[in-house]
Amino acid sequence: MNGTDREKLLARFWAKVNKTETCWLWTGGTSRGSGEPYGSFHPSRSVLVRAHVFAYEMLVGPVPLGLVLDHLCRVRMCCNPAHLEPVTPQVNVLRGIGPTAINAAKTHCDHGHEFTPENTGEVTAGGRYCKACAYEANLARRKANPEANRTYQREWARRKREANYAAGLSSTGKSAFDKAKSVSARRRTA
Repeated sequence: MNGTDREKLLARFWAKVNKTETCWLWTGGTSRGSGEPYGSFHPSRSVLVRAHVFAYEMLVGPVPLGLVLDHLCRVRMCCNPAHLEPVTPQVNVLRGIGPTAINAAKTHCDHGHEFTPENTGEVTAGGRYCKACAYEANLARRKANPEANRTYQREWARRKREANYAAGLSSTGKSAFDKAKSVSARRRTA
């Protein structure tokens, strides 16, 4: 892109920015999608970029790989590079006002138990749960249907025995080699 093309492109972009005392508000097109829209800009017919990203890259430089721009002012239509900070997507989400950020900021579960390291379990898909509430729910479920609980416990024990047998372990979870070591150790001390 030569100098005059770049100047025309920048003039076209800045004509759609309303600079206020704080934010530089994008007045052009917006992206469609869920939630509040972001400003969108077409530098060419086949290319669509977010307006704040374009402004940042023109005035500051490229956004580092793996990072996204966080609006420190919380105004999605703002293009002021002083209001934009490159952060990881996780930091960006946690700084926001969505459900993920709201739940991450909670210090207690819905039933009032504190989220401490001892009382907080992690979900593999990302997230956390209250161990005290999980314990109470399991206890209530077991009391409500004791026969189903006994059946579940028997099935769990059977599967564990089968898995241990397949892995060459005894019912105690020790291999034959480990059992022999502990027997010989007991003989030596006796």
